[in-house]
Amino acid sequence: MRNKKILAVVLVCTLAIGCNTLASIQKWEPVALQAFSYIISILQSNGVITAGTQTVLATDAATANADFGDLASDITAAQASSALATGSLNKTIAVLGSLQKDLGQIITDTHLPAKDQTAVSEGLQGLIVVLASFQTQLTPVAAGRAKLSSVKPPDLAGFKARFNLTMVTAGHPDKILR
Repeated sequence: MRNKKILAVVLVCTLAIGCNTLASIQKWEPVALQAFSYIISILQSNGVITAGTQTVLATDAATANADFGDLASDITAAQASSALATGSLNKTIAVLGSLQKDLGQIITDTHLPAKDQTAVSEGLQGLIVVLASFQTQLTPVAAGRAKLSSVKPPDLAGFKARFNLTMVTAGHPDKILR
């Protein structure tokens, strides 16, 4: 009887830690999406992306936006599960990888005036670093080589401070993250 109680406590703690970790990733999602939307608005203000036109860059941006939506729904599904299913984690890992690729493609395809190029490149690179960090930390969990409780989320306040500094320096003080 005592062993069953101990096992139950360990299971509840493991699931709670896992859910807290997924919650911290989920906390990042709206910040990352807001940062991404600011970058897209810089591209739009430079005429690089225009409404109704299908360019490679517009397609990359639309794909990245869809991936952000997939990331949010995948994490919500994983949290709703009574056990953290490997399939849900693998799907989240795949979306993180896809987002990194899409954001990297936007950097490659973009040619802007110097200050705006810097703002877009540095802003997207910051997002890629965050996504790569989560992907790297979740991969061993999905493979059964690590526990979800070992995943440490990147520093949200530090990301916001660096992103905001980049935007202000590039002349976009209206595009700071709160």
